[in-house]
Parts: sequence; C-alpha cells; structure tokens
Amino acid sequence: MVRRPEFILILLVLLLAAFVRLADLARLPAGFSDAEIASLHIGETAKFGPVAIFYTESERRIGREAAFPLLETLVAGIFGNGLFAFRVLPLWCGLLTVALVYALARRLLAFPEALLAAVFTAFSVFTVVLSRVIVPQTLLLPIYLGALLALTQGLHLRDEIRPLSPTTSPFTVFALLFGIGVYVHYSGLILLLLVALFWIYLRATVQPISRRVYSHALFAFVAAFTLMLPYILSTLRVPQWSGLGAIWKARPETFWALFENTLNLLRYALSFGVLGVFGLAVILVVAGLFLYGFVLAARRWRTPGYMLLLLMLATSLILPIWTGRLDYQLALGFPPAALLTAFGLASLLRAARRTLPVPRPAWAAPLVALALLAALSVEFFGRWPTDLQIYRQFNGYLGNLAIYLDRVPDDTPTLICARSLGGATLPDPILMELMMHRPNPNIRFSLCETAIVLTDGGRTQRVAFDFDQSGRTPAALQDWFARLKRKPIEVRGALRTAVYEIEGEVELANAFGKITLAPVSWPPDEPNASDPARLPIRMGDYLTFEGYTMNAAWTLKPGEFIPLVTYWRVDKEQRGDFRLFAHLLRDPNASPVAQNDTLDITAHYLRPRDILVQVTPIQIGYPFPGGEYTLSVGAYRLATQMRLPVFDESGKERGDRIFIGNITVDD
Repeated sequence: MVRRPEFILILLVLLLAAFVRLADLARLPAGFSDAEIASLHIGETAKFGPVAIFYTESERRIGREAAFPLLETLVAGIFGNGLFAFRVLPLWCGLLTVALVYALARRLLAFPEALLAAVFTAFSVFTVVLSRVIVPQTLLLPIYLGALLALTQGLHLRDEIRPLSPTTSPFTVFALLFGIGVYVHYSGLILLLLVALFWIYLRATVQPISRRVYSHALFAFVAAFTLMLPYILSTLRVPQWSGLGAIWKARPETFWALFENTLNLLRYALSFGVLGVFGLAVILVVAGLFLYGFVLAARRWRTPGYMLLLLMLATSLILPIWTGRLDYQLALGFPPAALLTAFGLASLLRAARRTLPVPRPAWAAPLVALALLAALSVEFFGRWPTDLQIYRQFNGYLGNLAIYLDRVPDDTPTLICARSLGGATLPDPILMELMMHRPNPNIRFSLCETAIVLTDGGRTQRVAFDFDQSGRTPAALQDWFARLKRKPIEVRGALRTAVYEIEGEVELANAFGKITLAPVSWPPDEPNASDPARLPIRMGDYLTFEGYTMNAAWTLKPGEFIPLVTYWRVDKEQRGDFRLFAHLLRDPNASPVAQNDTLDITAHYLRPRDILVQVTPIQIGYPFPGGEYTLSVGAYRLATQMRLPVFDESGKERGDRIFIGNITVDD
C-alpha cells in the first residue's frame, strides 16, 4: 500500500523531472549527434524500404537493431518533423526511467533510498541528456528496469527472498520485456547474463525459493525464446550485421587495450566527459557516496537484494569496457549506481544522526535535488549552449539554423552552405528537413566553395555558412559579397555560424549584362552550325544557360586548371537528378580529353528565377599534348544519362551542348 506522503513526494520529483526535461527541449542540444543521425538514417531507410531486424550503420560498418529507429520515426511522425518531435520519445522514456528506478529501489531498499535514487536519476546531467537524445539506450533503459522489477516481483524479492508461491504475470512481463529489449539494442543481451549470474548466486547461497519458481522460470525462458526467434534466425543468417557481430567487431585488440578501456571508464565516470569545475565537484561528492554505498552493499552480499544491485553494476560495465565506447553504452550502469549512491547517503545520515543533528534521510532529498539542479543549471543549461565541443558534437550549425528558420516570421529564401549534399549517412539537406518543423521551408543548399544560389533573380535572401573549419567566407561567395548589399544577422546559439541578408537585383542584372556578351556557338556537327548563337540559351524546358566567365588566360600549361564559372537560370521547379557538364575536346565528335560533371547544389529545392553560379574547374593532365582544344557545356539527367536539348531563340532544337571557346595548351 502506498502511503500518501510518499506518493506526494515522488509525484513532485516526477513533475520537476518533467519540467527539467521539457525546458528548452527543442534548443538544447541544438542539433543531432552522429549517433542520433545513425538512428535517424535507419528510421528513414526502414520507412521507405523493406523492414528488417538489422540495418547497416554505414559510417562504422556495423549492424544496428531496427526497433528503436522504427518506433522513433513513428512517434515523430505523429508530431511532425523538428527537434522537439524527435525528442518526445526520449522524453517519455526518461520520465518512465525515473519512476521505475524509484519502484525498484522501493522494493529492494527503503523509502528514503528510493526517493534519493529517484532524485539522482531525475536531475543528473547524464540522465537529462539521455532524455533528449535519439539513441536506443533511451528506450532500452526503462525496458531493462521494467524487466528487473518484474523479476523481483516474481521471486518475491525485497531485501530478502520470501518463499511464497509465484504467479504467472510477473514472469510473463519479464519474458516480454526481455524479448523486446534485444530488438532495441544488443546491450539488452546483458540482462540474460545478469539473470544467469543471479540464479547461480541464489542456488549457491541456498536462498528460500519456492519450488514452483522453477517451472515459472522455464515458462519465462520459453516465452522469451519464442519472442526472440526472428532475432536469433537473423543473427544466424547475417551474423556480421547482428548485435553479436557488432560486439565482436568492437573487441579490444590486446589485453592492454582492455586495461586502457577500464582506466578511461574510471576517468569518464568522474567527469562525464565534458563537465566543468562545478559539475566535477558535485560528481566527486557523489562518487564518494557511491563508493560508501558500494562497500556497504558488498559487505551484505549474502542478502539477495544487495547482490542484485552489485551484479547489475558489474554486468552493465562489461560492454563499455569491452568496446571502449564510453558514451550511452553506460546507460544500464546508471540505475545501480544511483541506488548504491542513495544507499550510501541514507546510511551515512542514519549513522550521523546518532551523534549529530542531521536531517532524516528522506528529508535530505530536497537538499540533494537543489545541489543537482544547481549543477544542472551551471553545466547543462549554462555551459552547453556556449561550449564549442558540444556545438560540434551535435552539429550545432544546422541545428541552430533550423531553430532560427522555424521561428523567423517571414518566408525570405535562405541559402545554406552545406558541408555535404550526398554520400554521408544523412546529408545536410535531409538533416535540415528533419530538424525543422516548418513545412516546405524556402531554403536552398549548395557547397559554397564552388557553387551558390542567388534566389528570385537577386532579390532579398539570407546566406548562412559555417566558418568553424575554414575560418573564412566560402570562396564562391567572396566575389558576390563584394558586389551585393549585405548585413549580418544574429542567430542565437550559432557559435561558429555567419548569417547575412543580401540583396542585389540591380547588381546581378548589371553583371549579367556583361556575362551574356560572351561568345558562344552551336555544336559543329549540327546543321547550320555557323548560325549566330546568342546568350541566354534555353536547355530543355526548365533551364537557361546565362553565360560564363574565365578569369585566366586562354593559354594554359599541363597540370593547370581551366577556371570556368558558369551561370544558369531556373525556369521551373526541379527534379533532383540533373547535372551540369563541362568538357574539353580535341575533336568535337570524340570523347572529351578532360571534363568536370558536377552540380554542387541540391536541385529539387530550386525555384523559378533562381540563379545558379557553378565553379567548374577542369584540370589539364600532366603530361598533356599541346594544341588547340574546345570547351563545351550542357546538362543531363543523372538517372537516364540523357542530355538536355538546346534551343535557339525561335524554339528550334540545336543539339545537346553549347561551345563556349577555344583553349590552347602549351606543352
């Protein structure tokens, strides 16, 4: 029976935990880490492709279980895209974890320890971060705790085991949660080891267990095995992509590496990787209480409740030490650490009350909560938004831009200088769409070192770029920044991000007035090739070639680059599979001797009247035969490899490329 004061206190802890986790949920951290991006990539793959037990995490070439990414995609789909939507599931799991830690501690220990353990879980930096990140451990942790709670109920385990007749329900729940857990993350297999070790301990210490427990345990094993059968068959079919395969691939190469992993674990546990001075001081105090509780529990190892805590802690550290990954792999180790810390503090206060006027253990919970909240305020809410390491870890460039564009009231087009347009686990355009809640945002993407988009014919637009790596304005932007009107825009939290508003419709028109005077000609293998050709020239039904520039002499040497810059106007919304080409030809009817086929812009975001500026350098090989060469440009569809037709002013088709001049190579 739950007493009313206890119920009120734990309810207050849960409400305050919810408030802490909801505070600045969509902004902190501002973006997705690489581990989250891997989960999102699997979710997007499963949403649009076949459903499987395991998917490949392409960056590390290991398999990942699909249950969590699928559930995350489903929940986020209810709330729509955006950082907040993707953090709803971790938020729920985090609150459920606090409640389950309290329930487990209340069963194994006393109320003061349970309340203190809930406080440690509710307000620690690690658990608050875990409630905001899209990693499978956020879901695995409450499943793991729920399974252990069901096990303790099935065994009638509190601090000791009572030889009462078991019921089927707890064992059914345990089997169900254990079976589901392995589909979430391979760390769930640790629960099998934990139960096996605890069962050996119960037999070795001759605990008073009802004989009917054995039949119920066998039932739970069969039920869990049945539920896990697809997982087991998939593991046997593709072991290299299974959870066991991931564990094997992450094995330490030597015993010395295993020892180093252990030392790194101790160092990480004391600092949580990125804590500052104040947070470190709090962690050191907590570490002292944990060690005291650990020693007390170890001295009572013959009591099953304390032995279960020790085994929970020991088994939870196996995978972090084995793999050397001191990140969210430590999640299963937090509940036993919180329970042992709470046990140490409560025991210390009980001992001190004999000689000193200290509060009762339960009344120490508010003081512990205040200390942890102070550390959380300084370390998480205070330091994380301005920490460059965190900014980089969570891709703060895109995250802060997404938050800014979601909240800005107008629909001014924004060019985002991307770091990748394809080939990555999730390229920047897809990540940006996932981070933004606003539907159909007016954004463009380009690799601004080599290409930019001047939207709507040069009217007002924003340009955003990350100068964290290069420390300068991207090359393709520099020339236009010198010509166009621009003013900086402050974006909250954007530590290494520059955002400008630019406008240059008149300047762009003047520049095009000169660009369109450049000489061009029709392909020589076309009828009436000598007819005059004038810029701009239409290609296909949706693209216009406006002109080109070459800021160098037309006579080059082997090894040098032809510094070609081409200009294009979009006449219709695009499909994403077209590319631009620039070919260097010795014979117009032969294959090119050098070429550059590229489009450093995400095409399907483009809108009518957008101007594309594409830098297309062509390197002359070394050695390279001297002589006269011609340059041709055009566009083609990537899927079909078909070039877009070229039309003259009357609408007559004139081949599929445009010749723009001659190059002399001096060998």
